[in-house]
Amino acid sequence: MNVNSILKAINAIKNTPRTGWILRGVPAPIAESIAEHMYEAAFLSIILYSELAKRDVKIDLGKTVLITILHDVSEAYTGDIIKAIKDKIPYTEEIELSFVEEKNQSTYNS
Repeated sequence: MNVNSILKAINAIKNTPRTGWILRGVPAPIAESIAEHMYEAAFLSIILYSELAKRDVKIDLGKTVLITILHDVSEAYTGDIIKAIKDKIPYTEEIELSFVEEKNQSTYNS
């Protein structure tokens, strides 16, 4: 994988405010970024893991944290599309996945 492409994606999610915040009138400079959302979700998954462990429910912590860290990575390329819009666009998930795969292919070939 091309390190520059990864760094560009990381920079994009760090600097892209979440759309829901903007729609509610929060100024972009203080709105939660996609990266902040992903970071918080990762911590919440660790807390959830801890609570489930107390109840003898076993989950793979590494996989859980990895999924929560990566769950919005496609938004580095697509932006943060709110659920209300995604629900109206057919095949949104497939479109996002194909776009990320296309970006990854160009990364591997450069």
